[in-house]
Amino acid sequence: MERRSEAEFPAMAKITMAQAMEAALAAVPGQVLKAELDDEKGFLLYEIKVVTADKTIMKVKVDAGDGKVLATEQDK
Repeated sequence: MERRSEAEFPAMAKITMAQAMEAALAAVPGQVLKAELDDEKGFLLYEIKVVTADKTIMKVKVDAGDGKVLATEQDK
């Protein structure tokens, strides 16, 4: 599969970054530190870093197609 240009990602995403951040915060309450739209193994997803109340940084992956939270993990 050819690597798509990052400039095309926003047009390909079915949900907005704001909607992705909302989904991430519903899964992991806190404050958004960073959000980006990325291509991971051919799937378009948002990677949202959230700082929780206890100062833990969590990485939340949100499907850019349907807004489902795919994974949450503690950032190293």
